[in-house]
Amino acid sequence: MMKSKEVFKGALLSILFCLLFGAGVVYLTNRFAGFELLPLPDLAIVSRTMGSAMSQISITLAGFVLTSTAIFTAFGDKPLIKSMHKSGHANALIARMYIAIAFDLIACAIAIWAIISPSVSLLFFLTLIGLASCCFASLISVMHKLWYVLNYINTPRTDSPNDDRYETIDHTAKPIGHF
Repeated sequence: MMKSKEVFKGALLSILFCLLFGAGVVYLTNRFAGFELLPLPDLAIVSRTMGSAMSQISITLAGFVLTSTAIFTAFGDKPLIKSMHKSGHANALIARMYIAIAFDLIACAIAIWAIISPSVSLLFFLTLIGLASCCFASLISVMHKLWYVLNYINTPRTDSPNDDRYETIDHTAKPIGHF
């Protein structure tokens, strides 16, 4: 059985990865984008525009993760989810979902502050870019794990006790659509 200490250790590693990814994006943006060359009024306009878009996107992402949490708990009667609850993996996945929601809400609050703030600095703008990167990294991590769980639940089974269902999973690439 997975202990709660191990669950939170994984969640903290997830937070650390997202923060390091965000810091890397901030470093690359600061190093190569040339925002320090913008005059302050132009930086304020760019920051307000980005804040407006980021506040809408982050709230939408928070709602998306919240919906996926509801979908995950709706499958609570499935044997895999019951097994995940016994081993503690369900708590780890739900903790990471809450972390993703927290990143999204923090990014939304800072984005709203970027819209209403009278003075905007380059550091504030870079913080917003870093938080946007953290939001997307945490969302991708959580949705990747949830996709495996939902794919496993919805794959047809045989009656064989030795069936791990690896052979029944279709590993071929599928076209998304025509553009």
